[in-house]
Amino acid sequence: SASVGQAGSKKKELKIQLGTDMGEQLSSVLLNSLHGEISSNRKQITEHKKLVDNLEKEKQELAMQVTKKKAMQQENKVLNNALGDALSRVTELEKKLNAETRRKEKL
Repeated sequence: SASVGQAGSKKKELKIQLGTDMGEQLSSVLLNSLHGEISSNRKQITEHKKLVDNLEKEKQELAMQVTKKKAMQQENKVLNNALGDALSRVTELEKKLNAETRRKEKL
């Protein structure tokens, strides 16, 4: 009966050991899986950072283009005003010339 008790105890120890080994293996598998996920997430974060950087550069380039366009529009306004003034002056001079020509014809 003592050997039966020892056998039962030995069987119990083996079950515990087997459970521990399986638990350690499972832990190892889970840890490796987590390390894989972490690595994958880091790669994604790096890719996203690159995308954000590229978008930021594009945004800055577009902002510069908008600034240049606004400056050109302002310059066009100034030139259009100057052109309008010049045309008014030409019209004024034409009227004076016509009036002077008519005056001389009357003489």
